[in-house]
Amino acid sequence: MNETRLEIYFATPLRLEFPHKPKYKGILNLTTDSMEIKGENMATTVQVGHLGEIDVTWVDESGKSAKVDGPTTWATTDSTIVTVQVATGNSQIANWRTVAIGTAQIQASADADMGEGVKTITSTMDFTVIGGEAVGGQMQVQDLGPIPGKATK
Repeated sequence: MNETRLEIYFATPLRLEFPHKPKYKGILNLTTDSMEIKGENMATTVQVGHLGEIDVTWVDESGKSAKVDGPTTWATTDSTIVTVQVATGNSQIANWRTVAIGTAQIQASADADMGEGVKTITSTMDFTVIGGEAVGGQMQVQDLGPIPGKATK
């Protein structure tokens, strides 16, 4: 629920709530080779070197699918961590690829004003990129010399 909350404590708390319902919002779908996640204001943890697909469904305040004016644009807050590129044929779908360990956000934006004006709406997905799983081991041997006090033959 989107709301602004202010709490001031006296002997007993005084709580003021200001409900805020945006007119439009975006529902993101994140797809990898083994799972699909759907929601709004989401976060995910993905291993470095993975790729997947993300799509956005623009909805009105009641959660029903809503049209936007023009194509959806995609951006990343840090392309050294995760990249994003719009898919061919449908601007509401994009392909992502994790490049390095760190955190970044993928953002989908569109114009919700169906007239001549512009009212930009944005939906976001936070990415935490972690190291990959171990798939084997590498061993190193170091010879530190003879054992002290032992005669060598």
